[in-house]
Amino acid sequence: MLPSDFAPWSSAYECFRTWKLSGVWDKALTLFRDTYRIQAGRNARPTAAIIDAQSVKTTGLGGQRCFDAGKKVKWRKGHIAVDTMGNLLAVCVHSAGLQDRRVARLLMLRLYTMFAVVSVICAGGGYSGVLVEWAKSMFNWNLTLVKRTDAMRGKFVVLPRRWVVERSFA
Repeated sequence: MLPSDFAPWSSAYECFRTWKLSGVWDKALTLFRDTYRIQAGRNARPTAAIIDAQSVKTTGLGGQRCFDAGKKVKWRKGHIAVDTMGNLLAVCVHSAGLQDRRVARLLMLRLYTMFAVVSVICAGGGYSGVLVEWAKSMFNWNLTLVKRTDAMRGKFVVLPRRWVVERSFA
């Protein structure tokens, strides 16, 4: 679905794949993120992150998918961690049948390997329970939960910090 003035999709994909496998893509993203943060008057390395998940409808092709009980359909799910400016820090894609709290551990491990200086994580209420204690004991991170209230049910309400990751998904 590339615009008509682009190269054929196979050429564009091959270029991306070559950059991804050689590490050029990750270096470019890191350079962009660090430069953007410095220009905004921040340290290049973030100390806070926001995590969330999003379910995506999918076909049977391309990997495992599963029934998401909350959405009532077969989907895949992507977990992301972003900095407070919305820059992507870590990603984990998996079957929608896995519980968010379980996959968040894998996402946090990936985040720690790249950004050990992170000390605060914000997340939604779906990440409650033992994950809070696990993040503290494993990485000495403070996992802050930003929950919706019953008064918000059926309404669009911008939640502090959570909005940053929602905007990044969009």
